[in-house]
Amino acid sequence: MKGLMNRPRCAAAVLVAAFAVLALSGCATVRVEKTPVYADPTETEGIVYFYREKEWAGSGVRYAVHEGDTKLGALKSGTYSFHLTEPGEKRFWAETESEDSAEFSVEANEAYYIKCEVGMGLFVGRPKLTVVSDVEGEPAVKKLKYVKFEPEIESAEK
Repeated sequence: MKGLMNRPRCAAAVLVAAFAVLALSGCATVRVEKTPVYADPTETEGIVYFYREKEWAGSGVRYAVHEGDTKLGALKSGTYSFHLTEPGEKRFWAETESEDSAEFSVEANEAYYIKCEVGMGLFVGRPKLTVVSDVEGEPAVKKLKYVKFEPEIESAEK
């Protein structure tokens, strides 16, 4: 009889935990395109590819990628996107319950790859951004599905 009395509390705890996971994972919308899209850097801009390899762990976590105060777009497991940007020192970042960033200098007519992963977190997976070589990044991107980034300026101060 005692075990039956605890079921409502257990069910309530599970519902609260599920709600917390959904709330903290953000509302990052990811629309996968049917056709892969690739681009090259230009004489006036560099290109940065962001990608998340398809993995079971963290597959339910989506997070937005930012450049400064501009939200570029979101990634989920098994997807990639890219962003053309002017040369200079750049800081790309992502955030769920914690933040991670990749900082480096972008040059015109150069391509860069940032591997986006999800590590363990308390309620939600934590983003991990790692700059990788084109030898590692380019073939990884070719195996994934394309999502179109749609940048928007946010008021967040990061």
